Amino acid sequence: MDENTKIALERQNPWWFDKPFDTGIDRLRWYPKIKKYLPTKEILLLTGARRTGKSTLAYQVIKSLLDSNVPPEA
Repeated sequence: MDENTKIALERQNPWWFDKPFDTGIDRLRWYPKIKKYLPTKEILLLTGARRTGKSTLAYQVIKSLLDSNVPPEA
């Protein structure tokens, strides 16, 4: 893997490299609705207006999975 690719991946997926990342304001209201889809092979699509917390919610789900000892590459 070339260095530019590694830098881009690390910036977008810091948990792959065991680096801390900001999870922002808790979006706990939506987490149970998303959690029920995690064991399935279905794709979950988060849609909504700009700047409403879609990425923040995704980061919080990732953090929760990592805290549950799910491997970062999973």
